[in-house]
Amino acid sequence: MDGKERKRRDKSNKNEGEGEGPRTGREIRRPPNESIDDNAPTEEEIKALIEEGVKRLEGFNANEFWGKELEWWISVKKRLENNGLLELVDVVEGINKYIETVMRWYAEHVNTRELIEQLRSHAIVRKYKRSFSVQVREKYVTLIIRKVNGGLAMSLLFKELRGIVFNVPGALSHYEIMLRRGLEGTDAWKEKNRIGMATTHRWQVMLWLALNPGNNYVKIEGIDLNKKRGPKLRWIIYSERESEKERLLELLRDASDAELRAFAWGMVLGDGTISFAKDRNKVKPQILIYYGVKRKYHDYLKQLGFVEGKKRYIITTSKAANFAKTLLSEMPLKLKILFDILEVEKWERLRRVAEFTYNCIIIITLHGTKVCKETKNKEVAENKKKST
Repeated sequence: MDGKERKRRDKSNKNEGEGEGPRTGREIRRPPNESIDDNAPTEEEIKALIEEGVKRLEGFNANEFWGKELEWWISVKKRLENNGLLELVDVVEGINKYIETVMRWYAEHVNTRELIEQLRSHAIVRKYKRSFSVQVREKYVTLIIRKVNGGLAMSLLFKELRGIVFNVPGALSHYEIMLRRGLEGTDAWKEKNRIGMATTHRWQVMLWLALNPGNNYVKIEGIDLNKKRGPKLRWIIYSERESEKERLLELLRDASDAELRAFAWGMVLGDGTISFAKDRNKVKPQILIYYGVKRKYHDYLKQLGFVEGKKRYIITTSKAANFAKTLLSEMPLKLKILFDILEVEKWERLRRVAEFTYNCIIIITLHGTKVCKETKNKEVAENKKKST
């Protein structure tokens, strides 16, 4: 265990979990210079948020949750052993032991019944510009229930819980470095001489560690109790290496198309989606990367066939299928095995996209790969007619 408490440089949670001990009385805290009656939540809205929070706390089975978490990591360890990825086995074993430590800490310091009582009688209401939250602050945990986009986000944030340092062995191929750069460009931030990443996806925890040999500080920050995805652990990782985030454009300047595809795949894993959308009476595959600061990669994504849409870059139909097929053909076997072991949903969808054919008039073979060519000229139409 690391004896020093590390603090996350994530401003979205800034000042929401500070303080120790329960706060009494209901109060509404607002941003500076905001009038007291400016979009203040009504008593009915506050009560509805509290009751939904109570419902989720009452429905949360901690023993079942921790059991499933350990079960998943144990299965990952076995599959790593069976597939020869032995350099990651000790890392997973260490994560298992750390989860067991956090599980015991949780049983000792978190009392759901007391949280419910505090939520109903002594909750703090915090006002934001377009939303509000209800909070309960105990010595070892802060409960935050926030109204967002018509729904609510709910988290249990742990306090006075330390993380652990893992030394991940191994060295990366250039392909793996490009994949890591894509993830870094979307999901990571720089902090002094290290780089941080936060997630609720356990596959991303393992992938990030596999792509960052050397010392990594890993900490469980809390539990998200969201309705749609179910309860999930909140992880934060600090990797002790120099950040490349500010130099990514420079590093991409001389990259080949294969290297750019690896980079784009990392961006999809970090901040993208793969789906199948309805197009009239058909279904078409689409690969999306959502952008903010990522617009600076416009020229490189355009080079791969992505086009700019509303707050996203997108590649669809046969271009998406060709992108997926080529990406799979270039990816090292070790990474394919790892994605299979981690049961990454985006990976499963990528393989489905690679097998997809859309409106194929003819299929040609290019460098040993079958490619769907959407040609609709007169000659092709006549040849198709003759063949029938």
